[in-house]
Amino acid sequence: MITPTLFVGLGTTGTNILKELRKLMSEEYGHLGLPLFRYIAIETNGEVNVQNTDQMKDYERINLINATIPTVIPIRHKLTPGDPLYNPQLVNWLDPELLKIEAGSFIAGASNIRMAGRLCLWVGSFSFKI
Repeated sequence: MITPTLFVGLGTTGTNILKELRKLMSEEYGHLGLPLFRYIAIETNGEVNVQNTDQMKDYERINLINATIPTVIPIRHKLTPGDPLYNPQLVNWLDPELLKIEAGSFIAGASNIRMAGRLCLWVGSFSFKI
């Protein structure tokens, strides 16, 4: 029995897995999905795209959510005791060294740094591409 299912891909690898899953669905059923399935990709690399077309049915589309951080400056404030934006929950797990990245942002992905990916999910800016 097939039940309603939401497939969620995290990061570029997860997005690629969703694409491959759609390919396998097409080979098996002749469609990129089934009416009970939905696909969502949460991506930290703003350059990654999925190939949805206007002809696709809703259940064949991968809905892309970009979780990026355009600048780490506000996050530094959240780590500074006494700052109005101070967030002790963030301090407990975020290594401040992560914020010393050369680009000063996470818009081109989390670079396989698990903590950076979590940071994008926690405090990132979200945009949706359907």
